[in-house]
Amino acid sequence: MNINYQLQKIKYDTSAYIEEEQVEKLLKDHKELLLDADAIYVAGGLLDKIIPNIEKWEKKPVIIGHDINETIYHAFQKDLITASICQDPVAQASFSLKKIMNYFLDDNINDISSYIVKPEIVTKANAKYYINNKNNLINKQEND
Repeated sequence: MNINYQLQKIKYDTSAYIEEEQVEKLLKDHKELLLDADAIYVAGGLLDKIIPNIEKWEKKPVIIGHDINETIYHAFQKDLITASICQDPVAQASFSLKKIMNYFLDDNINDISSYIVKPEIVTKANAKYYINNKNNLINKQEND
């Protein structure tokens, strides 16, 4: 099988936070490329920031990004994004606390080894298991 593909990279400079205006400019500057794409991989924490723009697009490409929050959850329900790569924050926090506790309470202190939480693929079908819905907002909307 012969598969023909073209890969384009769009770089952006950012710190931990990117302004909404920067996202809009980035999307505007590369609009033609993005609108013609069959698939888009969104690196970093921009997935939830580009969703309002994707909603306006007539053609919806396959979109894969990172993390999960209520904005991304609702984008799954509207079929705006295809998948998101997440790591279990509960496991990350639990491991960190365990390491700290062992460090302070254990007389036999060993080097702190690293621990990598395996990535998991979130899709529309399993997104509800990854979202922290303190007020049961999502469950309420699904039952209405």
